[in-house]
Amino acid sequence: MGKRWSPEEKAILTKIWRSPRLLKTQMDLLPGRTYDTAMQHATKVLKLGQKCLPSSQVFRLADALMTDKKARSAGQIAALIGRGHKQVRIVINVAVERGEYRVVRWTASTSGGELEAFYKKGGGKTVPRPARMTSAERSRKFRQRLGAKKYRAWRAKYKRTTRSKFEFPRDELMDALYGRGKYAQVAA
Repeated sequence: MGKRWSPEEKAILTKIWRSPRLLKTQMDLLPGRTYDTAMQHATKVLKLGQKCLPSSQVFRLADALMTDKKARSAGQIAALIGRGHKQVRIVINVAVERGEYRVVRWTASTSGGELEAFYKKGGGKTVPRPARMTSAERSRKFRQRLGAKKYRAWRAKYKRTTRSKFEFPRDELMDALYGRGKYAQVAA
């Protein structure tokens, strides 16, 4: 059992919970408490409800940011306005469906290679999400990007560093005992 929450800590947590900023960015106000314990205490003990701004407030912040007509991903927008990535993506995708925003390009994200949409304010044609590449297409693209000479060097290095399948040396006595090799027919 952890230490009890003091009335001062409860007041600070309630103030943080009602503010529009993320809880993670304000955890320094609750020294000795983790993000998970603060979330659980706020939702289960204090019953403060969900810490999530109404989508209209998030949309207003994102819309004000996007007036410069630059293409940004949901993650970039979320970082600039100080809101959650998932909530921003949901709000912007709804705006794309309404025709207020459009997807201008898809790029592979740095983590995991998933495709990430880049949004721009204003109507127009939305670029559809490209189909997933097969492993053969990814390999072909990798070889083309490296070029023939660099690919051969990379392949040689890869073969040197990968382990070959280990096999136990064949023992005639064990083969005879377990009915393997030339003794397989005798045992059957």
